[in-house]
Amino acid sequence: MADVPVGSLHHVEIWVPHISRAQEEWGWLLAELGYEQFQEWPEGCSWKLGGTYIVIEQSAALTGSTHRRTEPGLNHLAFHAGTRANVDRLRELGADSGWS
Repeated sequence: MADVPVGSLHHVEIWVPHISRAQEEWGWLLAELGYEQFQEWPEGCSWKLGGTYIVIEQSAALTGSTHRRTEPGLNHLAFHAGTRANVDRLRELGADSGWS
């Protein structure tokens, strides 16, 4: 795609041990941030915003069942969420959805 800047993020893929739980945990947040459901298959799904998409997948090649942000690998994702009031609103919704 000629109109996409070199170096811009194309996609992030997150492997999870429980796809249905991850769809619930991520789906509401990504929808609130403007992402639209993009693809779905038995072991995964994705949401897209512009030229970037986020994939959640329960891979057969997954070797663990627990994520620890202090271990090698992805530490965290940070999204622009607009105003402080919107960030606070999302934080409340996150707590209601089991995020901590």
